Amino acid sequence: MACSGYQPPEYIDKGEISGKFDIFSLGVLIIKMVSGSKGYPDCLDQAQRDWKNRLQTTCTDDLFEAYCHQVDTCSQIAMSCVETDSFRRPDIVTITENLNEIEIHVGELPEKGCHITISRMAMHNSKIEMRTESTDITDQHQNIILRSDHSCNELELHDVLETSPDTVEEHIVGRTEEKDKVMASLLEAMSEKIVILPIHGIGGIGKTTFARLIYNDPKFYCYSQVWVHVSQRFDSNKIYKSITLQLSGKECLDNERQKIHSCLNKLFAGKKILIVLDDLWDDHQFRLEELKNTVYHKDSNIIILVTTRSELVAERICTNVQSHKILPLTNDMCWDIIKQRSCFKDRNDKEQLMGIGQEIARKCGGVALAALSLGFTLRSMNFEEWMKVKDSDIWNRPVSNDFSVPNQVLASLKLSYSYMSPCLKACFTYCATFAKGHKIVKDDLIYQWIALDFIKPTRLLSNVQHCEKYILQLLALSFFQQPVSPKTSEAYYEQATFFTMHDLVHDLAISLLGNQILDETKQRKTRGSSCQYALLTDCSRPLELCLTSPARLVALHFLEGYRSKLSGAAFAPARSLQVWI
Repeated sequence: MACSGYQPPEYIDKGEISGKFDIFSLGVLIIKMVSGSKGYPDCLDQAQRDWKNRLQTTCTDDLFEAYCHQVDTCSQIAMSCVETDSFRRPDIVTITENLNEIEIHVGELPEKGCHITISRMAMHNSKIEMRTESTDITDQHQNIILRSDHSCNELELHDVLETSPDTVEEHIVGRTEEKDKVMASLLEAMSEKIVILPIHGIGGIGKTTFARLIYNDPKFYCYSQVWVHVSQRFDSNKIYKSITLQLSGKECLDNERQKIHSCLNKLFAGKKILIVLDDLWDDHQFRLEELKNTVYHKDSNIIILVTTRSELVAERICTNVQSHKILPLTNDMCWDIIKQRSCFKDRNDKEQLMGIGQEIARKCGGVALAALSLGFTLRSMNFEEWMKVKDSDIWNRPVSNDFSVPNQVLASLKLSYSYMSPCLKACFTYCATFAKGHKIVKDDLIYQWIALDFIKPTRLLSNVQHCEKYILQLLALSFFQQPVSPKTSEAYYEQATFFTMHDLVHDLAISLLGNQILDETKQRKTRGSSCQYALLTDCSRPLELCLTSPARLVALHFLEGYRSKLSGAAFAPARSLQVWI
């Protein structure tokens, strides 16, 4: 602030401190570094010529070209930083990425007379050493800009993520009255031994978020609480064992149904218990009746919330209370979410963007997930980019054959994906190799991304720091979510951070990978010919029975509970395998 030359025009003319104030100052600094202490934009052309003359006499041809490219890039960055319109200035991540690229290019060049070869094994050794590095980057770098493309505002991602899963209410729009109505009906039915309230609606409408609002209500603080993700593959033993683990803190090792029921009866006796069965698909009458009978206890007060897309499931499992259908949000509510996520109130072009934003909100189809992901994607886009989102062809193309999901939901997710950087796209689509509802361990995921060479090293950020940045970005887009109940029986994971993927986000990742992934949990099992990733259910079966080209496989996952009889010989053909879980 001591020198007016470092101050942007909006501050000098109107006293306005914009979010790109420091970017302008950085631009002035880069100009001075490139052109000298007396330099300013007018001098840059001459400065570039001077640099080229100096470098020509001191560098080899390869280095000369690379260093000249550095000077040109720095000049271009500087000029974009001192744009009069603050919204046309780049964010710090874009600047960092551009600088990283030119550092890598120069770093890859050998010195004159030297030839450098880095073996694959050496690279793997360096990756293994990365595991000792601290992964708690967010505490040290709370204010670093975390987007790797142009669709993010600096110094803001951390603020978006400050709210923990237990205090999500401030991000909920338009569900207060619904929650009050459901809470009233539950309180009325509390005298019953068991109450099962189904919450049903289309995919992405906010069923899980609504259930979490009730789960976190202070009226249930005196209840023992359990949260189980059920998913399309209904496994009653897995449900009961999860309930046992969360109530007792100990894993139930028995697989006999009678012993499991006996264990649950002891845990339920004389207690008030709130259970959420999230994402239940199975509409088989007998299995649903058995589920209801198993969780009933004559000496307990048990409330169960069930989230499901199926109205039939809701009808069949409902007990002592009316089911609740989640209706779409209004267009105004979707616009409120977009404004919240895009920091709309802090923009100085609000009037220009208001109509465009409201049209984008209408395209969300009343689905919160669509508004959340689009809101963050729009966060630091300028007028032209907002227009591109509004007029995108994706809105008019069918994205999925699943008619239970409005096309707008997957279209909005695909739009958000399209604005990711190439590295982040690879990291995100890889997550399709985890089963739906799987709790992804943050540290493990980081090591897998690094092992698969998705992360491009730079001099400013380590590989682990890049991974941390991508994880925060996926959280901000609502592509990753933090699970409500992270309890696990394995000591290794007691202090671990977990993420899950919304089913629709998982569907998007699967569709983007196409024939690069084989998922044996699907009903139609085919032998993948060009698969790079596989999610298998039988670890004793030779890979040739699942894949026609196992040598192409780079990542292999087994469905939880199917890893007990590993056969090493079965995986010998997978010569390119980097990740095996």
